[in-house]
Amino acid sequence: MGSVTRFAALYTKVKSLESGLLTKEDYHTLINLKTEDEVIEYLVDNSIYGKLVKVKKYETDEAVNFERVLRRYVFSKYEQLIHYVTNEERKLFKLLLARYEIENLKLVIRSVLRQDTDKIDAQQLLVSKHFEFKDYPHLLESKNLEQVVDRLMGTHFGPLLKPFVNESNDRVLFYMEMTLDRLYFKRLADQMEKLAGEGKTFMLDLLGTNIDYLNIQWIYRGVKNFALTPEELFNYCLDDGKYLNLKKVKTLCYLPSYQVLIEELKNSKYRSLFMEESNMDLIMEREMERSLFELFSELSKKGKLNLVTPIGFLHKLEYELRDIFAIIEAKRYGLDAKQTSQFLVRTLE
Repeated sequence: MGSVTRFAALYTKVKSLESGLLTKEDYHTLINLKTEDEVIEYLVDNSIYGKLVKVKKYETDEAVNFERVLRRYVFSKYEQLIHYVTNEERKLFKLLLARYEIENLKLVIRSVLRQDTDKIDAQQLLVSKHFEFKDYPHLLESKNLEQVVDRLMGTHFGPLLKPFVNESNDRVLFYMEMTLDRLYFKRLADQMEKLAGEGKTFMLDLLGTNIDYLNIQWIYRGVKNFALTPEELFNYCLDDGKYLNLKKVKTLCYLPSYQVLIEELKNSKYRSLFMEESNMDLIMEREMERSLFELFSELSKKGKLNLVTPIGFLHKLEYELRDIFAIIEAKRYGLDAKQTSQFLVRTLE
């Protein structure tokens, strides 16, 4: 079956959903509003999200509920689009959805470490029938990381996390989060290799960029915050980067100091991530997200009948929600339009 036949219905559905994305005019209006209540009111009255929320007056806790509703909306789009694909593409969509499973596990691990699992309502977590693990109420009853890992032993996650249970509290979260991310990206890479045609080329190219970013973050954080050895850094780096192959990654891991690492990265393909000395962690993450958003936007304009359109839409939708939450948070702290725009994934003239 040709790509036109296989992707025609999916393409039509996604183009319909894309029409509901916020415009630049919406963004300019939102960043110029004064309060979080005004932001939510505008979205309810002027966007697709208004169909999801029916109340007209909001307090802080209601703003949190609004955010939960929007997150569930994005999650539902992933589940919905799975039904439009078959075979290897369907397996890939299930893996993309599994990123929410990884985020759930990270949240539980962080909460157990802080001893505040009582603040998490398991019913609010995003759980799919496609996930490997689903019993989050039981997992949230864990008193320590040993119990978390024990309850995950029937899955791929338990054996991978077990070696880190006795690590110091300042490192264990870092190790476990990187291990979960590594598993996720390895699965993605393996599945993408099973695709065919132009869709495979696009997905591997995109994955290579993501792997470069993940390796950069891992090395940067490992050196700056945890003083990890070069061996520790390199052992957890991922293969198949787009511009940073394992030889280049190894070179970064074995640089003699944090200062030398930053100078090396400033001379790399990813120099824009490190040009601003102040708030480097924030700027680095924002620039990574912006570059991916721009890539998806550019590819979506081409309108090809392959995986570019649906996966590009899903990521743009996720970035839109991040921007909405950033705007709400900015208004909570009284930031003006110019200050607010600095925290957004989407760039505004």
